[in-house]
This record gives sequence, C-alpha cells and structure tokens, in this order.
Amino acid sequence: MFGPGEIKQRNKGFTLVEMMVALFLGIIAMVGIYKTYVAYSTAADNQGQAQELQQNLRVSMAMMVRDIRMAGFDPTEIGGIGFEEATTHKIQFRMDINQDGDVADDNEDIKYFIKDIDGDGFFGLARHNVNTGVEEYINENIDPVNIIAGEYPLNFVFMEGITVLPTPVTGSDRDRIRSVEIALVLRSTNEDYSFKNTNSYNNLQGLQILPAKNDNFYRRLTTAKVNCRNMGLDD
Repeated sequence: MFGPGEIKQRNKGFTLVEMMVALFLGIIAMVGIYKTYVAYSTAADNQGQAQELQQNLRVSMAMMVRDIRMAGFDPTEIGGIGFEEATTHKIQFRMDINQDGDVADDNEDIKYFIKDIDGDGFFGLARHNVNTGVEEYINENIDPVNIIAGEYPLNFVFMEGITVLPTPVTGSDRDRIRSVEIALVLRSTNEDYSFKNTNSYNNLQGLQILPAKNDNFYRRLTTAKVNCRNMGLDD
C-alpha cells in the first residue's frame, strides 16, 4: 500500500519550468537540424553547378572543335572555301560537307559568337547556321563581351605555324590560317553568396581574356588548339 504522500508524488505532472526547458531544448535541436539541412542542400547545389559547368564546357568545346576542324573542306576543289570572319571573339567558316560542289547546304556556313539571342539580357554562346538562318544557343551561361573592358569569355587566336596572325584577320590573310586556339569561360547559373570569385582567366597565349569580376558566380575555363587540316592544301 502507498501512503498519502507517495500517491501525491506519483500524480505530480511537469512544472512550467520543466516544460519551458524541454521546449527550449527542442527548438535548439530543430535549429541545428535545419542548419545542417541548409548547409547540405547548399553544398549539393554548388557541387551540382560545378558538375553542370564542366559538362557544358566539354559539350560546347567539342562542338566548336569538330566544326572548326572541317573549315575549308573542299573535296571537289571549287576553291574559295575557308574562313569568312576571324576576329578575337567571332569566327565564321565554310566547308562542303556533303561534297556536292557548293557550300549552300545545311551546316556548311557556320558562325560562333556571343549574343543575347532572345533579347532578355542573358548572353550565351551562339551557333549560327548561316544557310538555314538558324541561330541557337550552345550554352546560355556566359558573360557578355565587353570590348572596352577587354572581356572576351569566348576568345580566338589564329595562327600560321607558330606565328600569331593579328586580329581581325582579313582578306587573303585568312587563307594563311592553319590553326585556331580557342578559350571559353562559362559561368554558373546561380550565385553562391558564400563565395567570391576573384579569378581572372587567360588564353593559351597567356593573355587575359576575362578579368576578375569579384562577384558570386562560379566560372570554368577550357582551352583547345584546332589544326585546320583542310586549310593550305593548295600551297
């Protein structure tokens, strides 16, 4: 049997202080869980952006290299096929892909440059299929060209052997092009406000093509040198 004091003790509930302490500890635990989730989510998002950047770089560069390598392809020897425009940040070239004696077909006259195609203030790496008039983005995450500030996130260097040809390469000098160096800088879709990008980016000649922006975007640089195997075959 229990005495009156024991029965009273067993029926005693939580005091207000105990409930407040429990509530406070619960809040602390919830805050900790939330912070852990946010940190994990942010890290996962940043990692995903880095992977997306790298993948987009590979695809964009592979497409440009493939096309530029075919510049001047002239199996029927119609002549006059090669580079039509060769500047620091724009390239146009022609090739007779289907070997029918002209360069008037699909994908036989190509331009690469940076442009805001949609007029929405966002710039991308554009590929213009001149013969069909189709202009499309290869990648939309890129800084705009700013000639005054010397910003060329898409950069071309045109070479004859080890000689760098002054840009723009014009007239008959375009027939001297034997290789093209490409440098491309892409940026992330979203900003990471815990990160500040103070990096600058150079082409294969060691020349700066994009100064430090000091913003919160991730950027990645890729470079390539393309030997234009169809140029100079008549020399």
